[in-house]
Amino acid sequence: MEYQEAAKKIVERIKNNDFLVSEHVVRFIMAGKITTGMIRDAVSAGKIIEVQNHPARGKSFLIAGFSGKTPVHLVCAFNNPDHMMLIFAYVPSLPVWKNYLDRNIKERGCQVDNKSQNCFFCTGELKNITFASFDYRLDGKLYVVNDVEAGLCTRCGEKYISQDTANEINDHIAAGNFKGTEQVHVIKLGSSTNS
Repeated sequence: MEYQEAAKKIVERIKNNDFLVSEHVVRFIMAGKITTGMIRDAVSAGKIIEVQNHPARGKSFLIAGFSGKTPVHLVCAFNNPDHMMLIFAYVPSLPVWKNYLDRNIKERGCQVDNKSQNCFFCTGELKNITFASFDYRLDGKLYVVNDVEAGLCTRCGEKYISQDTANEINDHIAAGNFKGTEQVHVIKLGSSTNS
């Protein structure tokens, strides 16, 4: 698929609400880091700045655009000519991006696991970073862990932690070493009441 053809299809699909949205995008929407309005704004005047070719998944297109003065990146892919998926939507920032068009590639590799320098999902390079908060579910409960050292995929944003860090998190949970609790807001779709 040529760039111009892909760009035209992406704009058309988003304008017509004819696409699937990945869980990655939903997480960013729920965290308040991106909105569906920002996605529409960015794609309407955006441009394709990268094309990634995954051996098993085919091509994905990284679009850079703006919502007002906020830069926005979108990664879209076509699993076949009739179905588009919005894989990622985010505001580009340090340490991965030095500006909305240029990756910050001064530091390469990942110290989390020297045996794995690339993302399993998109083959992007991993880079060390400390996350302010990292959440995950265990046995039906939601846990938030602060100051987690992880490997961040510079292409798709997937996070990886070492086995030692995973063990440390589980040890804290098993011992009940919590510093506090936070209120969790629940949304139930298809319901007209707030109950």
